[in-house]
Amino acid sequence: MVVEDAKSLTEVADAALKTGKTFSAFVFHGHGVPGQFTWYDGNNQQRVLGVDSTSDAVSYNNEKAALGKIASCLSPDAEITFVSCFTGQGVNGLRFLNFMSLTFNRTVSAPTNLVELKHWTPFGIERLPRSVSYTETEPCEWAKVRVVR
Repeated sequence: MVVEDAKSLTEVADAALKTGKTFSAFVFHGHGVPGQFTWYDGNNQQRVLGVDSTSDAVSYNNEKAALGKIASCLSPDAEITFVSCFTGQGVNGLRFLNFMSLTFNRTVSAPTNLVELKHWTPFGIERLPRSVSYTETEPCEWAKVRVVR
């Protein structure tokens, strides 16, 4: 299922719920900086999920209920991936991943460096093996927070 140009995560969550399916993975595509995931909605307005660098506050951009709806569509072993440059980098990146892991109660991962078109393969974003790139440039590195049950 692909939802493009959604005006909010609520639209994405509602579309996922409407299918009646259980998803084994959920991938968010957007832009990032350490500890933040940013995208532009169908109205070309910037939306942000991220940690505040000076506190434990997380900006949900009024999307907390939508994240819960998305979580309800996921299988217990589902993985959440944020495909956005640098989101998983550093202390803020790990704080973001930890918070999202707790929010979804699932394993969450995000890149720690630049994600470029060259990291894409016919099967999606380059994920495995992490030490090998499909081009002659640097591979896309990932940070991951696993849920321990």
